[in-house]
Amino acid sequence: MNLPFSQKNESSGPAVLDSRRARDYLLLWVLAFCHYSAALSFFAFPLQVVRWGYSTMTVALLAFAMDGTLVVVRPAVKWLIDRFLAKNSLVLSSAFLVATVLMLFAAGDSLPLLLLAKAMQGVSLSIFLVANLVYLHVTLPPSMTRRGMLWLGTTAMLPQLFMISYAEWAIMSGRLWAYYGMLLVLALGACVLSALLTPRSAKPGERVTMGFLMKERSFRKLALLAFSQAFIICMTNNFIALLLGERDVPVSAFFVPFALGTLLLRGPFATLVDARDPHRILVAGFCAVAASTAGLALSRTWELTASFAFLLGIGFAPLQSTVIALAVDACPRDRTAVITGIMTAEDTAWATGPLVGGVLGSAAVTLIYWGGSLAGVAAALFGKTMLGNRHGAKKEEPRGGDSS
Repeated sequence: MNLPFSQKNESSGPAVLDSRRARDYLLLWVLAFCHYSAALSFFAFPLQVVRWGYSTMTVALLAFAMDGTLVVVRPAVKWLIDRFLAKNSLVLSSAFLVATVLMLFAAGDSLPLLLLAKAMQGVSLSIFLVANLVYLHVTLPPSMTRRGMLWLGTTAMLPQLFMISYAEWAIMSGRLWAYYGMLLVLALGACVLSALLTPRSAKPGERVTMGFLMKERSFRKLALLAFSQAFIICMTNNFIALLLGERDVPVSAFFVPFALGTLLLRGPFATLVDARDPHRILVAGFCAVAASTAGLALSRTWELTASFAFLLGIGFAPLQSTVIALAVDACPRDRTAVITGIMTAEDTAWATGPLVGGVLGSAAVTLIYWGGSLAGVAAALFGKTMLGNRHGAKKEEPRGGDSS
C-alpha cells in the first residue's frame, strides 16, 4: 500500500508498506490526531481560568502542573515501553486522557482539582509523546521514518484550524460543557484506536541509559536544540490568548495561520524538507522562529498577527522531526532511549516555559515574545556553529584518506 510520503528507490522501486503496517500507520495518525486535538484545545483554556477570576500566574501554574508532571514521570516511560510495548503504552495513555476529562467535569472552578486534572493530563501526554514516535519507528522502514514523522506531525497542526476556535467559542459563550464533551469524545476515540493497533517491538539490541546518552556530545547538542524549539513554542502558545486578548484580536488569528504554515512543510512540502541538509534546515527554522516571535510582540492587528503566525509555523514545522532523525542517526543503538531523551528535553522546556513566561508576563506579556525571539537567535547561532564544525570535519577526511 502506498502512503503519501512513499519514496522511490532506484534499486527496489517504490518504497511501500504491506497492508498491515500501512493500516497501523494510518490508525496511529488518527490516534495522534485525537490526542493532539485534546491537548491543543487547552491553549484556549486560560480564557476560562481568567473568567473564573484567576491571575496570569495561575494560568502558568496550571500549565506547569501538566508539564512538570510530564517530566517527572518520563523516567518510567522508557521502562513502560520496553516492558509492555508501545501499543499497550498508547492504550494506557488514552485511558489517562479519559480520566483527565472526567476529573475536569468534577472539578468545576476548584483550583486543587484543576491542578490534579492537569497533572493527570501530564501523565497521559508523557506516555503518548514517546510511545507514538517509538511505534512509528518500529512500523516504518528507516528510509521512510523522517517523512513519516513529518506527516505524523500534521496531526499536531490540523486541530489548530478548528479545535482551538471551537474551545474559545464554547468558553466565551458559557458552554463549558460543550468543550468538555468534545474532549470526552476524543479521549474515548483514542482508547478504541490504540486498542486496534498491532503489537510491535523493536529488534533486540543494546539497551542504553539516559546517563550514557548524556555523555555523548552529539546527543547533548541535539537535546539542547530540542529544548530550545520546544521552549519558544511553549511560551508562545501558552500565553498567546492573553497577548491577543489585550489587543482584541481573536486567537484564531494566530493558531489558524500557524497551523497552515506548519502543515505546508510537514505535508505537501515534506519531500522538499527531506531532501535538504538537516543542519541547514535547523538554522533556517530557528531564524524564522526568532523573526516571527519578535513580530508577534509588535503586531497589533489581525493581519500582522496572522502573517507572523504563518512564518512561525513555517520555521517551526521541520525542527522536531529533524532533531529526532539526527539523534537516531548519531546514536542508533537504542531508538527508544534516544526518542525518550529528546522528548524529555522538549518536555523539560514545556515544564520551565510556563514558569519563565509567567514571570515575564507578570511585568508585560510582550516580554514573553521578545524572550522567545532572543532564544531563537541563540539557537540559530548554535546550529550554525554545529554546521561549521561538521563542514570542518568533512574537509579533514580526504587528508586522512590520502595518508593511508
